[in-house]
Amino acid sequence: MLTSYERHFIRRCISNLLGTFDDDSAQHKKVFKKLQPFSNFLGWPEAMDGMAKAARLQDWLNTGSRAVRRDQLAIRIESLGRHLRLTRTDLNLLELSLRYGTHSIIEHILDKFTDDPGQRGSHKWFLSVRNQNIPSMLGTSAGHLRSRLRSDSPLLLLGLMQVDDDGEIRPSSCMWRLVRAPTERGTDAPRVLFGKSPAPQLTWRDFDHVAEQRDHVERLIKGAANMRNNPSTHDVRDGTAPTFSPHPRKNLGKRT
Repeated sequence: MLTSYERHFIRRCISNLLGTFDDDSAQHKKVFKKLQPFSNFLGWPEAMDGMAKAARLQDWLNTGSRAVRRDQLAIRIESLGRHLRLTRTDLNLLELSLRYGTHSIIEHILDKFTDDPGQRGSHKWFLSVRNQNIPSMLGTSAGHLRSRLRSDSPLLLLGLMQVDDDGEIRPSSCMWRLVRAPTERGTDAPRVLFGKSPAPQLTWRDFDHVAEQRDHVERLIKGAANMRNNPSTHDVRDGTAPTFSPHPRKNLGKRT
């Protein structure tokens, strides 16, 4: 069975897709028929008469959506987005791909919405850059989604997702830790992905034999920490992606 948030996630995707169709169009009836086999999993109402009508179907999809609390995976993805400064489209696509590969029911439902005119026969897949329904489900345009999957985009540049030569979209292997890491890891993305950093075994005095070089490095780091507008120092100063390095300004004074 699907959890409340998983049902909410699927219903939100379908609702976004329906929003791109004309009211009472034939497309709504097609969506209705595609969802019917999964009525028990989606919390389908018993009185289904007239649900194929645009307004009724849209109302049902949106029912209770604001009251659903995010689950652990959703919170972890949000945390990753904050640390890496990802866009909402990036996060939505990452969540879609992870949930698609996590739950077979979600996979079966979404496979009903594979729309790729460039695919033939048994070689069709839902998670494809050519699937025309994915941008609509994510509430964005096809052009914007393609721009977030270019080789120089954060999702690919940071190794969060992969796009095969045939257009198939896949989350990278490390992203599955967001799904599978035990609850004890919490919801902070760096800790979930890499675990808790061990306590340092060296003290500041361990470097007394190279005191001159040590103090020189400290001055360099302090200088970088104060250069707010120099992009070359962002990684040292802010701990920006993909290093998840600690904030040096907070630690320079914590010598033992």
